[in-house]
Amino acid sequence: MSVQVNGSHDEITLCEACEKIEFNLFFSKEHEVIPETGKPLLSLGRPPKQLSKVDCSLCQLFFSVSTIYKRKYQQQVRLFDRIKQPDDRPSPAPPFPFMSVIRENSRLQYDHRIQDEIGQRGVVVYRSPKEDKSRTIRDIKRSVDYEQVDSWISSCRDYHTQCSRNTKPAHVLEYLNLIDCIDRVVVRREPTEQYLALSYVWGTPVNTESQSRGLSRDSINSTNTFSFDKAPLTIRDAITATRNLRRRYLWVDRYCINQEQSYEKHVMLQNMDQIYENAEATIVALYGDNDKAGLPGVSQVPRSRQRQFPLHNGDIISSCPPISNAIANSTWVTRGWTYQEARLSRRCFFFTEYQVYFVCAEASQSEALPTESESSWLATVLNSSRLNAGLFGTSTIEEGLFRDRLMFTQRSLTRQSDVLDAFRGLLSRTSFITLWGVPVMPRGAIMDPSLGLALGLLWGRRPDSSVSRHVPSSEVVYKRRPGFPTWSWTSIEGEIHNDGYDEASPVMSYYLRSSDTEEIPLHEVIRRHDSNILPEQSPYLSVIGDITKVRLSRDNETFGFCGLDGQQLGFGGRAQFDTDEDIEQESDVSQVSDALILFEWDNTQAESKRQMVLMLLRWIGTNKAERVGLLAFHRYQGNPNMLRSLPRTHRQFILQ
Repeated sequence: MSVQVNGSHDEITLCEACEKIEFNLFFSKEHEVIPETGKPLLSLGRPPKQLSKVDCSLCQLFFSVSTIYKRKYQQQVRLFDRIKQPDDRPSPAPPFPFMSVIRENSRLQYDHRIQDEIGQRGVVVYRSPKEDKSRTIRDIKRSVDYEQVDSWISSCRDYHTQCSRNTKPAHVLEYLNLIDCIDRVVVRREPTEQYLALSYVWGTPVNTESQSRGLSRDSINSTNTFSFDKAPLTIRDAITATRNLRRRYLWVDRYCINQEQSYEKHVMLQNMDQIYENAEATIVALYGDNDKAGLPGVSQVPRSRQRQFPLHNGDIISSCPPISNAIANSTWVTRGWTYQEARLSRRCFFFTEYQVYFVCAEASQSEALPTESESSWLATVLNSSRLNAGLFGTSTIEEGLFRDRLMFTQRSLTRQSDVLDAFRGLLSRTSFITLWGVPVMPRGAIMDPSLGLALGLLWGRRPDSSVSRHVPSSEVVYKRRPGFPTWSWTSIEGEIHNDGYDEASPVMSYYLRSSDTEEIPLHEVIRRHDSNILPEQSPYLSVIGDITKVRLSRDNETFGFCGLDGQQLGFGGRAQFDTDEDIEQESDVSQVSDALILFEWDNTQAESKRQMVLMLLRWIGTNKAERVGLLAFHRYQGNPNMLRSLPRTHRQFILQ
């Protein structure tokens, strides 16, 4: 059959199953109540290898927005108007019918536990000719809807107290260099001037300066050589967008940090976090993998087509993916420096191949659905993101330093030496005192700093339990990062998780070794410094604690304790190595290794059981050691008397 779409006639074909679906009835107010767990409308089968091979035009649309899984599940179109909440909690928004294409499983509970699957690549709705388009998915224009985008800023500024906080410019910034988007020149202005900032991917040219915000970017243009015509397309488009939003100034690191003034360059780079935080909003270029990609819908780069299917009594239209999915599939999300650029911004505009998304601390919206999450369940599924760590990846870790660290360490750095600088803005805003990035204790807390640091050392690689059995996740290769102490997570390339033990008690003391002879107690180091970030003057920790001997199993996944005669005792725990290389090096099970006892405690719920956490060591010389991994005995519980009687040596050594 021939159907008119956008002024031209396109041939479409419907399969028998799709022809029978009366969408206008399912989406009408008079239709029977939709179950909380949804209603199956159409069984699609397994996703095809090539979408073009699907004969039915409507099935093509459904497959194009279907959830992506590790396996090729049978898929179905399922109708929802809400998502069942846990423990009969009240619904956060009024019902609104929408369709999702997800896996088909008679034993699966289609409720809050798979909400991320339901909205992974967006949803599909039916629109009748008489429907109020302000409540449902809108047609996305070919060019950016600047009036809509500007209204989001105004609404956020007027009604969102968290986003309108008064952030003070860094006292060391006497001025800012900004691009004047009207005169197209770089000018010097007060730090209090209103401006937008740009966060973008530089690309991967031959030299390594591209993704580094470090100090060696000598080939970058200085402020007096800026030329609009010679600037990369992404930056030209950002300037155009700034003008179209009726703003005058834009901050772009490439042109607003004067490379010819070493002191200015150092000061600006040390305060980039505050530059983004004080911007009125940040333009985030999610599209493309370099600075020449441009911003779709601004000038030369067209937008990808919004999936749409006409019916004789309305149409079927896709929402396009939610912002979390657009971020997850971008090159931008893989770059280390861009994390705090967006994370510390008060508002962000994400320019994608489909549309512009707006996200702040209290709301998220898009051109396809410019309504906040409380307005309907449709908006709840699509617009629930907020400008916090959860926007950049899923995790069971609560919001805070550990969640930010997890999201940050999933990214890569061109210059590995940038790892602390690229995260320093977030470290300075946490309540924790930190040492080489390791959290010690909240400022002002009444606690032993040795306990705090020992808890901070309980970082490790990604546990198997955090990997979804159904939704794809990337493989992580763990490598040692040179130039950082092995006891700090900054020494590892790879995503870092954390574990904690509320009942645990430390069995060692820590001193900061500032020279070959001077050792300063950790509590004294904290007393001497007002900043929450303790100075990284020395990578050496002088440790006084108990060391015991362990023997690893052949698969390197478990370990056992050794008695006085070197024979393995009849109990042990799980081994977790920091790097893949450490796993290979420790494969000789005939070698007995030393382990520092970090914690040991009695299980209060089972007094006959005792638990421990140890740090596996590798000796470098006679009295210096490196961390190799953690040995966890907290999931496996042993006889208290046996554990207390373990052979152990009390000694002082340097952990580096």
